[in-house]
Amino acid sequence: MTDKELQNGGVPDSKKEENPFSTESTAVEGIYLPPTFPGAPSWPDKIRDLRQMMLRDDDIILLTYPKAGTHWLWEVISMLRKGSAEHDANTKVQLMMEFVQNHILDDMPSPRTFNTHLPLSMLPVDKIKARRLKLVHVYRNPKDTCVSMYHMARSSPQMSSVVPCETFGDFAEHYLFTDKQIFGSYVKYLKQMHAFQEQNPEVPTFNMSYEDVKKDPVGSVKKLASFLSLSVSDEVCVQIADECSFDKMKAKEAEKEKPKLHSKTLDKESLERMEKNKPVIFRKGQIGDWKNYFTVAMSERVDCFLEEQLKDLPFTLTFE
Repeated sequence: MTDKELQNGGVPDSKKEENPFSTESTAVEGIYLPPTFPGAPSWPDKIRDLRQMMLRDDDIILLTYPKAGTHWLWEVISMLRKGSAEHDANTKVQLMMEFVQNHILDDMPSPRTFNTHLPLSMLPVDKIKARRLKLVHVYRNPKDTCVSMYHMARSSPQMSSVVPCETFGDFAEHYLFTDKQIFGSYVKYLKQMHAFQEQNPEVPTFNMSYEDVKKDPVGSVKKLASFLSLSVSDEVCVQIADECSFDKMKAKEAEKEKPKLHSKTLDKESLERMEKNKPVIFRKGQIGDWKNYFTVAMSERVDCFLEEQLKDLPFTLTFE
């Protein structure tokens, strides 16, 4: 790594090239959403369409705030539904509700496992409640999601243009203590998740801690299979946990053919820049990496903030 890259927070110079995305985030109903690519629907139009999308009785929706384990658990659920430790040929992006047009999602064969970073209020909630779809909510301690998001933002022209990421301190302040973080405040996301579950106990929802899955992957896979009412042998659960280890997931993701979701709206040059400037998705996947970034004073301030904000919520946060 060059001295210049170290000054850039470990981001290669190739990541600093022209930004193919817009340079402004959009606030919809108080939630800031990522800059879009040329030709994409506006966020208000996308959210309107998303609320109108058709759902099926066997749909499952994976709900995660960014960097809380979306790729990991989406792959686990996909394997459980197939009954084998075979990686899905698709990527989770192809079933990511906010980034794929409704007609493409409609054409996906059942069973569909959707995933999204959007708050529930932006989803087709009435249809979810009417069909009593199974929801899987994965959460992670905000200090580690902050570090992971920082590195993703530094490597992403889509995000680096709209969030302060020259230093970790600036990013952490923006990420943890403002409402202008991409996809909104994590605290508010967790509060809305809890409120929905309290108000809609008839909708089956399974809360999973990233740290619990990390510490007991096999047990977590078994619990998830039970929630989804899937008959999967202990042997297959062990195989799934192994195939979904961080290193194997990272290697497998690099082999998958990426969907050409934007091929009809971007010119060849823009597509090539997007491919070259892909953000860092898989980095470490560790618990407690935040200790390498937060000062003692910053950590104590975050602890006090989270204790006050989340004191009435059932989500147990694990920091090491």
